[in-house]
Amino acid sequence: MKKILGILFCIMLLSITVFGAEAKPPYKAILLGDEKGKIYYSENADMIHPLASVTKVMTIMVVFDEIEKGRVKLTDKVKISTKVASIGGSRIYLKRGDVFVLEDLIKATAIYSANNAAYAIAEYVSNGDMDSFIKKMNKKAKEIGADGELEFHTPNGLPPHMTKKGMDIGTAKGIYKMSIAAEKYKKYMEIASMKYENITNGSGDGTIRLRNRNHLLGKEGVYGIKTGNHSKAGYNITVVSNKDDAKIFTVVLGSPTYKIRDKSALEIMEKFHQNYNYRKIADKNIALGKVAVFSGDKEYIEVYPDKEYKKILPKDTDIKINIKRNKMVIAPVSAGKVLGEYRITINGSIVQTGKLITKEPVKLSLSLTKYFKNKKAE
Repeated sequence: MKKILGILFCIMLLSITVFGAEAKPPYKAILLGDEKGKIYYSENADMIHPLASVTKVMTIMVVFDEIEKGRVKLTDKVKISTKVASIGGSRIYLKRGDVFVLEDLIKATAIYSANNAAYAIAEYVSNGDMDSFIKKMNKKAKEIGADGELEFHTPNGLPPHMTKKGMDIGTAKGIYKMSIAAEKYKKYMEIASMKYENITNGSGDGTIRLRNRNHLLGKEGVYGIKTGNHSKAGYNITVVSNKDDAKIFTVVLGSPTYKIRDKSALEIMEKFHQNYNYRKIADKNIALGKVAVFSGDKEYIEVYPDKEYKKILPKDTDIKINIKRNKMVIAPVSAGKVLGEYRITINGSIVQTGKLITKEPVKLSLSLTKYFKNKKAE
């Protein structure tokens, strides 16, 4: 009897261990939200976690800000310093005295996640004053509303034992805000979406082939942004995607492998698209109705909403558009004339009201025009 009880107890322990392992999520934090800041799914979104190379998103934004201000140019030539040449981890081949175009170093940072390239661009735009560059990174975090949610100490996200600096840390929510801001940099997104790219060493040592470390590019509409990994952080990723006109941002932190990380990101994106749609409920370029025209060169004139209403909504959302418009209008009719009103209700609640306006003029009919001309002549 004791032997049987012992066996049963072992089975129970094994079951608890197995099922407990299965129940534990394969990440430390996860978040999915849209470009307007609405979060649809999240777990541990406010937990502080090492950023690893996701740090480079902020580095690149600060560099593009300096370009926008005219302080540096993409075509600038950057000479590699001793410090840059000594940086380890993920890196491209370069040596002290090599010369690279700034744009190519940005590509190496964004695409291949080269730590030495990230340090090189930060060093160049700050004239060697790395402390001032880090201050700009943290200032930018405050500007995008991520104060207390992102904290930077390096331009590349390497751990303290490699940099002798603090750990770059942040929350999934902070990374989400940073990613929304980064997506607005068109040139950055153009680079971040490249699966492969060649860059040239200005010193004449040949071409360097870059392969993007973001393996999700092209899946579920993904076109950026950044991955990250080191021993303290695990595997991180932040991506932006646009599928069926629904632009969303997905963040996964602390996965044990890049495959599990990517799988987690894809699963939550698929879940989102199963449950939500991007709806163009009111579009200024799509007519909501017609109004008959008396004595015009057109029989009807189309009317359009004066405001847009486009939103991501659950697929089972009850949407109604109520329209009140003139039954008829007398020509001539000018563009922009108000000929009615509309009301949008979602699940029984009014979310927007507006006017129905014309976009094109309607002239008096040709026969009537001739009639009035003849009358004047008489």
